[in-house]
Amino acid sequence: MAKLLALGCWRNLSPRPHYPSMPKYPKATSVEELSEATALFSVVGMSCAACAGSVEKGVKRLPGIREAMVDVLNNRAHVIFYPSFVNEEMIREAIENAGFEAALLSHDDSVQVCRIQIKGMTCTTCSSSLESALHATQGVLQAHVGLATEEAQVQRHETRRYYKSFLWSLLFTIPVFLTSMVFMYVPPVKNLLEAKIVNMLTVGEVARKGDVVIGGTVNENGVLHVKATRVGSESALSQIVRLVESAQMAKAPVQKFADRISKYFVPLVIVISLTTWLAWFLAGRFHAYPKSWIPSSMDSFELALQFGISVMVIACPCALGLATPTAVMVGTGVGASQGVLIKGGQALESAHKVNCIVFDKTGTLTVGKPMIVRTNLLTKMVLQEFYELVAAAEVNSEHPLAKAIVEYAKRFRDEENPSWPEARDFVSITGHGVKATVHNKEIIVGNKSLLADHNIEIPVDAKDMLAEAEKMAQTGILVSINGKVAGVLAVSDPLKPGAQEVISILKSMKIKCIMVTGDNFGTASSIARQVGIESVIAEAKPDQKAEKVKELQASGYTVAMVGDGINDSPALVAADVGMAIGAGTDIAIEAADVVLMKSNLEDVITAIDLSRKTFSRIRLNYFWALGYNILGIPIAAGALFPSTRFRLPPWIAGAAMAASSVSVVCCSLLLKYYRRPRKLDNLEIRSIRIESD
Repeated sequence: MAKLLALGCWRNLSPRPHYPSMPKYPKATSVEELSEATALFSVVGMSCAACAGSVEKGVKRLPGIREAMVDVLNNRAHVIFYPSFVNEEMIREAIENAGFEAALLSHDDSVQVCRIQIKGMTCTTCSSSLESALHATQGVLQAHVGLATEEAQVQRHETRRYYKSFLWSLLFTIPVFLTSMVFMYVPPVKNLLEAKIVNMLTVGEVARKGDVVIGGTVNENGVLHVKATRVGSESALSQIVRLVESAQMAKAPVQKFADRISKYFVPLVIVISLTTWLAWFLAGRFHAYPKSWIPSSMDSFELALQFGISVMVIACPCALGLATPTAVMVGTGVGASQGVLIKGGQALESAHKVNCIVFDKTGTLTVGKPMIVRTNLLTKMVLQEFYELVAAAEVNSEHPLAKAIVEYAKRFRDEENPSWPEARDFVSITGHGVKATVHNKEIIVGNKSLLADHNIEIPVDAKDMLAEAEKMAQTGILVSINGKVAGVLAVSDPLKPGAQEVISILKSMKIKCIMVTGDNFGTASSIARQVGIESVIAEAKPDQKAEKVKELQASGYTVAMVGDGINDSPALVAADVGMAIGAGTDIAIEAADVVLMKSNLEDVITAIDLSRKTFSRIRLNYFWALGYNILGIPIAAGALFPSTRFRLPPWIAGAAMAASSVSVVCCSLLLKYYRRPRKLDNLEIRSIRIESD
């Protein structure tokens, strides 16, 4: 500790590096046009929010720094910067000039960082020789030895040490690979597999041939053939780890309250401490209190000095600085273990205020795997010819209904993966359908609005078929060929298990539920009645979904949006809290603040309940930290001494100061025992099998 203090004093007294005068960003260049880079540093020596603040200030003084976030608990600094102005070495030097040891960390998951405590170093020659020895070791990419901290940080690549062994193994394995490629034959797998994704789910998940299987899946019986498409840092597990780490580093808005207090806390405590010493010293000098109050082992000066020191020692800004980040860290970690990924303190704080939730229908309230249940032709065509034209028009669309149509059309083709006729002039009208030209025929597949926009008259028979489909909670799709309605498709998408119970629980939590969907009003109303939602907005385009969210916000609601598709992304961004279904599109997941990895609606309740528990714990931490200082400082200053002769020695004040920080951390750690609401345990979760053929 003495070495670290001496090193900090030396750095503070040493001349600061001079950076040339330059603007924050280049002239005549917008911020959006600049290329950004991200760097992650390990920072050793931080102990409280004041330390993190000094690091942030030191880094932000550099030109070209867009954002700097410091995590005291993990000893990390995350910096977003513009390489044309500043580089990683300049940032590292800025951190070290603030009085801390810093080392650049790699984002590559294959690169591991370890810390080693080293005793016995006496000078810089010792640390330099150790660094040289470490750099000479196979597999070590970078090594940094801190003399003051007596710690070495080593970046190593685990597989580098096996490089030569790998080259020798090729001599024996390549012939085996070539032989296998020629003679080996793997028959088609036709058996039933039961699998459980242990890192995400408590029960099995449905998957079929061609589906994506996340790393960590356990196959309980049978044989499962998989192809690795993402490895290393691109794997799903690595992305989840990075997401949780960035979430734990991001500050919650309530943290600003502690930062503001900490900014003035230390100067104020110094003033109070000096004032306490001066008041007691002058009171003793002018005999304002009896001499019998002074212990026999000291005089009035020493008594006054003890009161002043006790005030300075007992005051603790650390507890305030730890109140929010510890709770956010534990809360986001617990959420990840429950399959709920919360992207930082902002989302966690907003989620506890949610009193209105907007649900999408397809893929959110329903399973999201629609199926064609009925085909009604209104023209003299065979189904094979009809579906060839419809599938050719829909094959380029990413909508779930389009995929269901294409999948169903395969039944009328002999090939397993048929090639459809080329579609020219393809246009996808979001929220309505598609339009294309196939075999010189204009094909329009969509809802009534799309056909009306193209002045296509809908026969009475087709309208009756649509009405019948809507009564059965099915989606009716019209198919027009050369300006005439040729058929009506009925698509069914079953409700997710437990959807009705989830809506009922949300209502009991005083949360308003609304459905906003691009589907027709009849189908949307039927689904809404089944789950218990009274307010329904149908045939809504993506921008209309976002507008509805803004209207609710203007009415005083704190709105959460739950969706899974590309068309939900604007609403997810507009909402106070965007919740994306884990099985949804990458764009929706990127736009959301919370990702429900299990794709279960029950996790909506878990996310809100966890945020409420976490925020209540943050309030409790602040209450304890502030209450401790409000009560402790007057007692240390001698407020009880005149009446009870009770005084707080500096060593007890120091122990009380440490106890306050420990109590705040322990209070946050109790969140580890969080259990989701008991009401969710009564929901019936459907067991799912993985079938491969």
